[in-house]
Amino acid sequence: MRTIALRRAALALLGLLFAVSPLRAQTAETVYFTGPNNQISAATFGACPSGLGSTLPVVTDGGTNLQGLVVRGDLCIVATNKTQGGGLRMYNALAGTNLGQFANFDSAAAVDLDSSEDLYAVNDDPGGADQLLMVRRNSGEGCDAAGYDPAIVLDSQVSGAVRLADVKYVRVSRPGSVATAGDILVLVRSPGKLVRYTSDALAEALASHTDAAETPLALPNLASVDPTAFAITLAGDILVATGDGRVLQFNPDGTPKGSGVFASFSGSGVDIATGLQGAVENVFLTVHQGGLVQRYDLGGTCTGAVTGANAPVGVGNASLNAKGVAITPAGRLVTVAPTSAQTVTYELVTSGGSTKSDVYLVCGAAPGSELELPAPIGLTGRTIPSHAQAFANDKCSGPGYLVYSGSSTASFFGAEIEHHIEENQLGFNTSCTSGDQSRTFWATDADDPPIVEGSSFVDISTGCGSNLGRGGSFSYVLTGYDTRTPRAVAADKLRFLDLALNGGDPGTGGLAGFIGSRTRRSLDNLLKSAVRAFGRGDEATAGAKLEAFIATIKASPSSFQPCLGSQCRNAPGELAARADSAAYMVCGAASASGDVAGGSVPDTCNRPSLQ
Repeated sequence: MRTIALRRAALALLGLLFAVSPLRAQTAETVYFTGPNNQISAATFGACPSGLGSTLPVVTDGGTNLQGLVVRGDLCIVATNKTQGGGLRMYNALAGTNLGQFANFDSAAAVDLDSSEDLYAVNDDPGGADQLLMVRRNSGEGCDAAGYDPAIVLDSQVSGAVRLADVKYVRVSRPGSVATAGDILVLVRSPGKLVRYTSDALAEALASHTDAAETPLALPNLASVDPTAFAITLAGDILVATGDGRVLQFNPDGTPKGSGVFASFSGSGVDIATGLQGAVENVFLTVHQGGLVQRYDLGGTCTGAVTGANAPVGVGNASLNAKGVAITPAGRLVTVAPTSAQTVTYELVTSGGSTKSDVYLVCGAAPGSELELPAPIGLTGRTIPSHAQAFANDKCSGPGYLVYSGSSTASFFGAEIEHHIEENQLGFNTSCTSGDQSRTFWATDADDPPIVEGSSFVDISTGCGSNLGRGGSFSYVLTGYDTRTPRAVAADKLRFLDLALNGGDPGTGGLAGFIGSRTRRSLDNLLKSAVRAFGRGDEATAGAKLEAFIATIKASPSSFQPCLGSQCRNAPGELAARADSAAYMVCGAASASGDVAGGSVPDTCNRPSLQ
């Protein structure tokens, strides 16, 4: 068995104190900025509620014209160099060393990175094309320019753009947001507008070697100001710095927030970024005509500035950029992107935290065998079911299972988790119409409570393709296809849902003791009705009873207790997930392929999604 680690997550989590360099004790919260004299400096702010700060040079790079920057979680800095022969340059902040240029394009203006440390940059060429480019992270380790492949043009000309200003990877989103986690946004300075590239459009462009499709976003007022840079808060608000001394603020849906102005200042806004300072989200702004690196907190209780910076340009820190880690704020239907090939949607996050993920491609593993993952994950004792077959994968030169492990420090209710996986990035090409329809399988790890299926991976699919699945907890997910008929899968799911609902032993996955007696009786009656309807071939009624089962869970949060002695689990989340997946397969059992081995479930089910 050969395992390939794809975009492996860093072990360091946010807020970890990194090694002390001779320059200063630098952490993920250290704020860096580019400035004159081809220099990158570190800014230290005075105490709240206000106070002036100081700066200390980190590295100087002669002959450059440094613009925007981004700081990786390991304090490796990538900055844009906007000169003839310009491009992306790398610096080790801890060592204070210049590692040179590794991607070449003449007028690099801004850069950002995704949660797998792939880079996205805009090239603002006054006499040529205004482009969006991608520079992929390869398997190299550490702060090394050789860790990136050559630049790829994602869009050879942003439509209607005369000047480009900024680029951002969307890390978190909610329903109604103008963009979804995993998308790329580009700010056009002239004429002022914001442009969206969806993760699907980017994947298609990479697969077909064509320009990515773009969608202009209707943010009011941008066309009438001089937008120079933008940032996205963890709540999804969009902050736009302007050349006329303001920071505009928009709600996640693109409408102005309050008065529409987050801050006013004397001078021209140049760059803006968000980051954590003492676990509080702050906004960092560079201002010309005064030489300020300005700090604001989103609550308006803390300000401060570093003065005398003499026309600073790019600004940022590493606090939100740990590889393979996505900050997961509290809220309903929160979507995060812990890796560039994957997003996760939580139905309800009751207490914020972070979501961490590792992605693997396992080549050569056989159905019916035990899956093994290397250290530091070290998964053992989890079996691939005999009916779960691997897809062909061009990175394996044969069949391969896509596996990702995940964990979250956030607390959530309902735990209906949607996993979206970009197959093209990982070497897969599956179909929703073929018999070998992709399914998502889930397994616990050693720290999770037991489930009624024991040590086997369990099908948790609720939609076509490897891009959708829900599990009672977020541990290990495997992508493959199922050789059973949809009818056989549905019957199996109903049986195990009954075992979980009515089982009295938490040690074997039973959940009865975690549920109030009245609610459990209601759920049991609905499930028995669904089973009887399915047995007589009335899939429509069976599906409706399962939907009522899910609605009863969501309407009765106080009927569930999280722990029985030393046994704790998210019982409502597991039951809703099981019922949701069962309803999807019951729908498929009514189709023409319901009795065909490996049959596909039609897209015409029109089942309710997360709302």
